[in-house]
Formats: sequence, structure tokens, C-alpha cells
Amino acid sequence: MDPITATVVEIRDWMVERIAAYTEMSTDDVDPTADLVDVGIDSLHKAEIGLEIEEMFKIELEPEFFRRCVTIDDVAKALHDQVHAEEAGRLGEPE
Repeated sequence: MDPITATVVEIRDWMVERIAAYTEMSTDDVDPTADLVDVGIDSLHKAEIGLEIEEMFKIELEPEFFRRCVTIDDVAKALHDQVHAEEAGRLGEPE
């Protein structure tokens, strides 16, 4: 997946895979609309996932990211918007 051109669905699918790996669940059992806490993601996992996100997407997450984005769908949409806004800024395009 190319983070710069990734769609919300591609980012969501990547997040489902990551959450499945952390929780040792099947990707089919990870509900992207469920609260991350409800699928077994604790604060330590969120910190680790946050580092993965920053590395993969070459962005910096604000400290409150996971308080604002509580589901995989929330995370995917926020990442998509942030990556595309930052890319537009680098290219000098309006957001």
C-alpha cells in the first residue's frame, strides 16, 4: 500500500490487519466500527500502533489522536485526510 495514494478502504484494511496481529484475532473477526478498546487494544497497543502509523505514513500523530479516533474507521478516515492534506501542502495545492 502506498500511503500517499491509499484510499480510506485500503487504510482501513491495513488497520484491520494490524489490529488482528495485535489481538491475535482473524481479520474477519475485527469489526472496524467497534471501539478499539472493545477489540482488545489497550494504551500500550495504541502507542505501538501509533508508532507504526507514523513510520508507515510519514506523519506525526497529535497526542490526542486515539482519543479522537476510537474505531478503525475513525483512524482510517483521519489518516487519509491528514496524509492527503500534508501531501497537498507539500505540493503547494489548496486542501
